[in-house]
Amino acid sequence: MIFHLLAILGLILGVLFGLFQAARAQSGVPFLSWIALALVLFCPVPWLVYRGYALQTAYYTLERDGIRLRWGFRLETVPVDTVMWVRLSQDFPSRLPYPWLIWPGAVVGARRLPEGQVVEFLASQRRQLVLLATPGRIFAISPADPEEFISAFRQFSEMGSLSPLTAHSIKPTSIFSELWADPVARYLLLGAIFLALALLGWVSAVIPGREQISLRYSLVGTPGEYIPAVQLLLLPVINGFFSLADIFLGLFFYRRPEIRPLAYLLWSSGSLVSLLFMGAVMFITRIR
Repeated sequence: MIFHLLAILGLILGVLFGLFQAARAQSGVPFLSWIALALVLFCPVPWLVYRGYALQTAYYTLERDGIRLRWGFRLETVPVDTVMWVRLSQDFPSRLPYPWLIWPGAVVGARRLPEGQVVEFLASQRRQLVLLATPGRIFAISPADPEEFISAFRQFSEMGSLSPLTAHSIKPTSIFSELWADPVARYLLLGAIFLALALLGWVSAVIPGREQISLRYSLVGTPGEYIPAVQLLLLPVINGFFSLADIFLGLFFYRRPEIRPLAYLLWSSGSLVSLLFMGAVMFITRIR
């Protein structure tokens, strides 16, 4: 968690620094360079936030009737009678390939073994993994005490189960299918995205006809300090950051029906913020 928090904080500071330098740029090339840097640094932030959230909420629940696994939006319920074997990763007969992109606290992903089996990693570290084999795939997990986990599973399996859990699998992509099937969520998201893109298109069309712009009137009613017109792009860029934050934060609320209205509220606010930025652009373009 410390790694995730430091990485997110460092990237956000880099984004703010890029936006600050862009606001001070006096020509188009430096401005666009700083904006590009801010956008590049921002791209990993939602992914890191989700991975940190997944790590914080992850659990492996071992019951007499089966095993429940959770890693972020990924949920898996494994009935005890479908578990073929459970063992430590070092006891696996072949070399275990790890996901391509991993870091501390996020060993997540799926790899296919040469034999054709799929190994899905839902773990926080590479060492002392526990492998849980089912007919569909092998799950690689990292319980706090691997030996104790395996011992408890053997005890439960020896006791037997009168009513095994029902197999259930939810993947992160399933939330998008559910969201798209919800008319309210679909139209709110599409509206927010359309308004954000419309703001960007409007500003892009305004800039070529102007060399400089003023953001305000002075106290005597004359235009204030002029800045390069390309800096007007800061408005749709900042609006884009707000829109993305609203969309991703809304996804966390949307998963739980009891707080789903908060997701609708966030996505509605994304459209409202875009409209406010449009009003700002309209005001700025009228300053002569």
